[in-house]
Amino acid sequence: VVLRERWDHGSPIDLFAFSADGSERINLTESWDLIPGAPRWSADGRWVYFTGGIGGDTHLFRVPSEGGEVEQLTQGEGRVGDVSFSRDFRTVAYAFQSPTDPGDVFVGTQGRGARRLTDLNGEWLVGRQLASPEPLAFTSPDGTRVEGWMLPPANPEAGSAHPMVLTIHGGPHGAYGNEFSFDRHLLSSKGYYVLYLNPRASTGYGEAFRWGTWGSWGDEDYQDVMAGVDHALETYPIDPNRLGVTGYSYGGYLTNWIITQTDRFSAAAAGASISNWVSDYGTADIPRTKESEFFGPPWEAEGQENLIRASPIFHAQGVSTPTLFLHGESDHRVPIEEAEQMYVALQKQKVPSRFIRYPDSYHGGWTPWRYLHRVLSTVRWMDRWLGATPVS
Repeated sequence: VVLRERWDHGSPIDLFAFSADGSERINLTESWDLIPGAPRWSADGRWVYFTGGIGGDTHLFRVPSEGGEVEQLTQGEGRVGDVSFSRDFRTVAYAFQSPTDPGDVFVGTQGRGARRLTDLNGEWLVGRQLASPEPLAFTSPDGTRVEGWMLPPANPEAGSAHPMVLTIHGGPHGAYGNEFSFDRHLLSSKGYYVLYLNPRASTGYGEAFRWGTWGSWGDEDYQDVMAGVDHALETYPIDPNRLGVTGYSYGGYLTNWIITQTDRFSAAAAGASISNWVSDYGTADIPRTKESEFFGPPWEAEGQENLIRASPIFHAQGVSTPTLFLHGESDHRVPIEEAEQMYVALQKQKVPSRFIRYPDSYHGGWTPWRYLHRVLSTVRWMDRWLGATPVS
């Protein structure tokens, strides 16, 4: 329907309750503007429980099985996962992580009054100084409110300007938030400010925001992240000449796009990055993303125009940002030829660039060592071009 009728947005995800014979159907979350997770019936059949993202958090919710208001059960800045109920559904256990805690098991009554049962990472955290992120809110040039977070250096030097790395999440229909991130803490421990944002197309902010880049990837999302960079420079002691940008999947795409639009970044690291939507259409395993969000395939005029306009490779002339490309050779979601094209464009223009290829690695599910190598390679690239030592 979305493709046939050329909607200017995608379809919402809702929870439905069906009668056994299929004669009745109730949309339980029709008036709830977020995305529900997998449902679970209560023992007495009165409630349907599910988790869902809201802003930068993930919490436990429930809704009456015959329809009604959605109720949030858990609270706090963090992410709930792996929920398990007692037989009578009066007690619930779940994993909960926060920006400074990789996660532990909590138990409570219907999610309220929860108490921690484990301290799995307490010994590991002893002696490690982790910075706490600060929430941000700012407006994009068109007035749209955007949220994000700034993770400061773990050991900032007073009176000094530090380098900053902008990180961009994948999706684009995903979200950063109050989760624990080894990658970001590693950069923080090296003396970087780490800016991570939820630009338009992110989830957790309603349907209009989720589909805010429909037909215009590289426009509103680019404006949002650059407005975040400007806000960060106005708020924190950051050296504007030592800015880096990195991302994976969609984040890799937007990294490629950014370096074709501005020379404000002194280093970039693009993971599993798209450079050419036309070639990606014919080689990736999700062509419908292009058919829907770009209004058609490359042989139709509107689709062709949008795909080419949003492809970094067609805007690569004059790129000057030193860029590292990291890609799995067995990636079918974003085939490796996408990064190869952008790498060649930079090499032809004598822009400092490096390509690291990972054999037998897909879009996700990397082995721990290859994932760690990718993270460390990104940090070392930033160190090379930005330098982690603060400038007085």
